[in-house]
Amino acid sequence: MKGRSYIGVLVLIVCLNSLLVKYHSYFSDEEDKIYIIYTDNTRNNETSLLLHYKSLLQQVTKRHLPKTTLQYYKKSFSGFVAKLTKEEANKMAGLKGVVSVFLNQKSNILTTKSWDFIGLTQYVEREYYESDVVVGVIDSGIWPESSSFDDKGFGPLRTKWNDSCIAFNFSCNRKIIGAKYYLSTSNEPLSQADFESPRDSKGHGTHTASTAAAGNPVTIASMLGLAQGTTRLFWKLNNTLDVRLVKGKIVLCEGKEGVEEAFRVGAIGILMYGPTLPEKALSYPLPPCFLQTKDVTGIFKYISSTSNPVATILKTYELNDKLAPVVASFSSRGPNTAISEILKPDLTAHGINILASWPSNLPILDILGETRKSEFNIKSGTSMSCPHEYGAAAYVKSFHLTWSPAAILSALMTTAKKMSLDNNRDAEFGYGAGEVDPDKALHPGLVYDADGFLTTAALQLITRDNSSCSEITHALARDLNYPSFALKASHSKQHVSGRFHRTVTNVGTPFSTYRAIVTPPKGLHIYVIPIVLSFTSLGENHTYVVIVDGVLNKSMESASLTWDDGYFKVKAHTVFESGFSVTRQQIRSFLA
Repeated sequence: MKGRSYIGVLVLIVCLNSLLVKYHSYFSDEEDKIYIIYTDNTRNNETSLLLHYKSLLQQVTKRHLPKTTLQYYKKSFSGFVAKLTKEEANKMAGLKGVVSVFLNQKSNILTTKSWDFIGLTQYVEREYYESDVVVGVIDSGIWPESSSFDDKGFGPLRTKWNDSCIAFNFSCNRKIIGAKYYLSTSNEPLSQADFESPRDSKGHGTHTASTAAAGNPVTIASMLGLAQGTTRLFWKLNNTLDVRLVKGKIVLCEGKEGVEEAFRVGAIGILMYGPTLPEKALSYPLPPCFLQTKDVTGIFKYISSTSNPVATILKTYELNDKLAPVVASFSSRGPNTAISEILKPDLTAHGINILASWPSNLPILDILGETRKSEFNIKSGTSMSCPHEYGAAAYVKSFHLTWSPAAILSALMTTAKKMSLDNNRDAEFGYGAGEVDPDKALHPGLVYDADGFLTTAALQLITRDNSSCSEITHALARDLNYPSFALKASHSKQHVSGRFHRTVTNVGTPFSTYRAIVTPPKGLHIYVIPIVLSFTSLGENHTYVVIVDGVLNKSMESASLTWDDGYFKVKAHTVFESGFSVTRQQIRSFLA
């Protein structure tokens, strides 16, 4: 989970992005418009494609064509871009080999920019089966009336999903295909705010579900109009620290705990200060402003210099933080205290100031005096980060329906974006493999696959008898076929030594040869056997061994192993630190 903080409330700017990155102008006629020509896919190389496209253009116009390369498409569909008159576009649509011709149009982004930030825009490669992938969310419920759950454009449901929706004061559609609720067995009565249905009374479930499933595009998504750049009035009044005169004034408070009290006694604005700025965007029932302690000295001097001090709190605006992404200070860190030889966390995704759907009957913040309501809300936390991860997993699944959860996790981890050590001092213990990149994860080259297993305790929960797991092994936890490596030295010594066994499955190209590239820290020797893996078919497996030996110069050292075939780069992160080895039996005991 990562993010950066700003003074005030985060504003989502709804930007309009053109489908085209660039195009070539063929002539300067005012009536010309940009068209996308969707063609059949019968050419195997770039040269024949370009010749074909130029031939099509020559059949509809006699004007001069540029000698430079045309803008064309070859991944999600085959086609090219041209600037044509309406008559020429109609003529183009009738040519052999042209599937359709359509006018280039602008589209609005989704309800949050976090998906765009990690590269999963509305225009990335899509798969026909994407709408058949179901994301399940166990949470506080869902608010079906939210515009993010509009089912416009979705096809009919499969029959197996019939009767999967509990309908009391709740309705499903082709976007929310099922919803159930479960009551506590404690026989405690429901609170007045709760619903005896899947309807959300807390807001948490609605927010996470709309983030994970990406929702339907919402033309204008904002919290209280801020995303639209709505003009806000500012407050400019006399100020004093005398509590008896607080009503109608702006107050200066140390820390964030005085907001409710300031509101209760009638303040109309509040300045709060502390050693650091908050990382989360928060909403308050009165205009707030956050300051760092080092910046308050001047304010104190100003207050003391006049009997009539004046303060102004301006409207909210958005800043582009060039340091992002940064792991939030309150995000959980490694190492894995339960199983030290399994590196945690796996990945990082956005969880700070995420704008998503919100029940329209709830205030945007549970705080005294806050009565404003909105269809969207800005929230922060691990619960906001996780939906980006399993939304990305669902996206990968839509292209690879037979892949196991382990294979999908491997694809996400080995293709993750590198994060800056300058801004993330905890390195892999803070961000794992890095920032998730859903689009790149579609084509990982190799995957580290794994099967599930049951402990005796887990088996007995299913069978309800004394069944036991007969095959007991004492393999090391480090040999779990995971797309990362972790190893601890003893508490008394900095020397580390060990072996890792891994198996990779080819999902890239049938004939490929990968070479191991290792980046070891100073003082450590890392050997890979064999150093070259050659594949002749998809689905083929190869096993290799990593041998580590040396002395740690720091309490934590990072390394990496990348399998490179010249196109795919399959990267596995490695971490070394002080600690003990853990056996697979200990893993099973922990999970039991």
